[in-house]
Amino acid sequence: MSNANNLSGLTADQQMAWRLDIFSRETNKHLARRAEADAAQVLKDAQDIENRKIMEGILAENERKAAVDAYNLRELQNRNLEEDLKRQFMTANPAATEQSWLMAKSQIKQDYFIERMKAEKSRDEMEAEKYAGYRM
Repeated sequence: MSNANNLSGLTADQQMAWRLDIFSRETNKHLARRAEADAAQVLKDAQDIENRKIMEGILAENERKAAVDAYNLRELQNRNLEEDLKRQFMTANPAATEQSWLMAKSQIKQDYFIERMKAEKSRDEMEAEKYAGYRM
C-alpha cells in the first residue's frame, strides 16, 4: 500500500504522528550510520597511534643496537690497534718485558692525550679568531 492509502483514514494528529515516526526512524538510521563511521574512525586512529608507537619503539631499539655495535666495533679496533702496537714494540725491542710494554703504553696514551688537548685548544683558538670580528 502507498503512504496516501495508509494516511487516508487517519486524523491529522495521527498523520502527523505517523510522519514523525517515519522521520524519527530515518533520523535514527542516519545517526546510527554516523556513529558507526565515527567509531570506525576512532578505532583506525587508535590503531594508527599504536602502530606509530610500535614503529618508534622499533626505531629506538635499532638506534640502540647501532650504538652498541659502533661501540663494540671501536673497542675491537682499539684492541687490535693495541695488539699491533704491542707486537711492533716487542719486535723492535727484543729485550722488552710485559712491564716495559705497559710503561710504553702508558706513555703513548699520555702523548696522545696531550696531542688531543693541543688540537682542541688550537681548534678553539681558530673558532675564537673566526668569531672575533662579530663582537666589534
